[in-house]
Amino acid sequence: MACLALLSIISVGVIVDKFRKFQLASGQSQMFKKKFGEFLHGGDIQALMEASHKHQNSHVAQVVSAAINEYDGVRQKGGDPVASLELVTSALEDATAETLLRLKPKHWFRPDWESLSRSPQSSHTTTSRATSRISASR
Repeated sequence: MACLALLSIISVGVIVDKFRKFQLASGQSQMFKKKFGEFLHGGDIQALMEASHKHQNSHVAQVVSAAINEYDGVRQKGGDPVASLELVTSALEDATAETLLRLKPKHWFRPDWESLSRSPQSSHTTTSRATSRISASR
């Protein structure tokens, strides 16, 4: 009985923690969206990059900052920003996949049967598996 009570307390703690993290991320995303809107209407790219660093808990900022960093890197190297569209698109897709993986709940009580049945020679990185799963679900 005491074990059930302890597990219930832990469960409530996890729920409260997840709720607080979601509220923080949601609030920061709303603030970042305002800065992103300003950028889209002729704002400064440097201000957007600073805003993405300021709002690191925002999932929107994480995805957008990956694309902005890629674009800014091409621009600083003197490359053609228009031709870098494929690189920026790839950075967006990768950042989206990584963010979705972070959002996916971890089931510590359920084994990952796919990784258990796979031999060590055929193992892939988590990011490539996630990217292929996300692409397949589209």
